[in-house]
Amino acid sequence: MKKLSLTLVFMAAMCMQLAAQSGTVGIAGTHISVLPIKGYKPATSFYGLQRDSVTGLQVYDYTNRNYFESIVGFDEADLKAKGASIYTYRQLMIDGYNARYVVMQGDTGVKVATLLFGDSSFTAILVAAYAQNDLALEKQVEQSLLAAKYNKKAKVDPFALSAFKLNDANSTYKYTKNASDNMYLYALNGEVKDSYMSESSLTAMAINSDSPLNAEELVKQVLEDMKKYGLNEAVTTYQSSKTINGYTAFELITYGNVAREKHAVYHMAVVKGNRGFIVQGVAVSDFETTIQQFEQLAHTVTAR
Repeated sequence: MKKLSLTLVFMAAMCMQLAAQSGTVGIAGTHISVLPIKGYKPATSFYGLQRDSVTGLQVYDYTNRNYFESIVGFDEADLKAKGASIYTYRQLMIDGYNARYVVMQGDTGVKVATLLFGDSSFTAILVAAYAQNDLALEKQVEQSLLAAKYNKKAKVDPFALSAFKLNDANSTYKYTKNASDNMYLYALNGEVKDSYMSESSLTAMAINSDSPLNAEELVKQVLEDMKKYGLNEAVTTYQSSKTINGYTAFELITYGNVAREKHAVYHMAVVKGNRGFIVQGVAVSDFETTIQQFEQLAHTVTAR
């Protein structure tokens, strides 16, 4: 499975809950549960399970996405027309929901099994990669996927992949939604919108690495990425290494132009061994006050 890259593009932008359900285990951060697979552990950089760098099960839980619209273009003929080598293609029912199950050739020596199921209110996608010649594991993977269940009433933790959290109780910027599995968006008064590009907002990202992280390096890498993707004439006015709530941290404040409009950007990162948390606040007006609000929220960071 793909490892999380440390190329963090904010501008473009596990603990597993054991919820026994007919022998299945819940995947933290989702409404989905599957049969456990021997040797698989909760993944830390995506929703799902993982055995090694190649072998794993990624789970995508798309609420408010119509399944019948999602499967357009996923017919066997459509996939073959796109060059897919298909071993298995089935239409079936999973936990009472319409479903498609397909096994295709992946990279050299790797098979990929994909299950889609849902209704007009959600689409669940499960993708498992495993060694092509491991027939015993292939059988386990199929049993796991085809036993999948979806609990619409499950209480989902959007921060399941993060070792840290922010407390927005006293902040004017409130958590609104996940921009991705491990990226969290905070907007003024928690107002949910499709896009926040024209207004001030704050994004936080959980980082899980194979080696110890450095807070200053993370922040400066994110800033460099911003410069590549549209932050021009950037001038850093403040930077500091410090301890925040007992964690090694680094802060940075930068002013620059995006699409010829002045912006102020606040960055803060905290690390604890191989786990990190990066906050990026982009202010489009009232810079001093907004940066202070970003900083106040960022300084509520604690370990989960």
